[in-house]
Amino acid sequence: MARILQIINEEINSLHNANLPEFGERLHNLDEYGQANLPSYDFNIDDLGYDQVNYNFDTEDGDEYVVMFNQFDRIKRIWDLQFGVVDGTPTDVLNRGRRDRVMSTLVKIVNAFIDKYKPNAIRFKPSKSKGEEDMRRYNMYMAYIKKNMRSDYFVYPYGEYIIIERKIKIVDKNAVTV
Repeated sequence: MARILQIINEEINSLHNANLPEFGERLHNLDEYGQANLPSYDFNIDDLGYDQVNYNFDTEDGDEYVVMFNQFDRIKRIWDLQFGVVDGTPTDVLNRGRRDRVMSTLVKIVNAFIDKYKPNAIRFKPSKSKGEEDMRRYNMYMAYIKKNMRSDYFVYPYGEYIIIERKIKIVDKNAVTV
């Protein structure tokens, strides 16, 4: 046991004596984490019909992303949101250091969609990359979306979904149900 304590003390002392950068230097861009203030990628819109809208953008690495909005309930103006890499699966993780810029682009796309289509709610169900109990993506998206959501919408969890809901609903008085 004495030998273990000696080894631990030696390791601690070596860290103290190491020429490491100051704490603030290593975390100089911490204020950008979770902010949508990074430049977004240019994106295009594809109106595929009254019930489906896709936005596309490419990263500098050549990764092609698609952001898909599908109408879930026409009368209540509820849409589903999904996004990912073209020809990939929802669980793909590229890990190329572009997360914050991709998320900044996603925020701009969601705002462009809201401005054009005026949804009452958008449902988003993050995929799980490591089994049913994996909540890392959900928690990251929830924190990011909450931090960057516009003031006329609020964000809350609903089961496995993240809900982005309009504070004052739009009611279509001319809507006809069949």
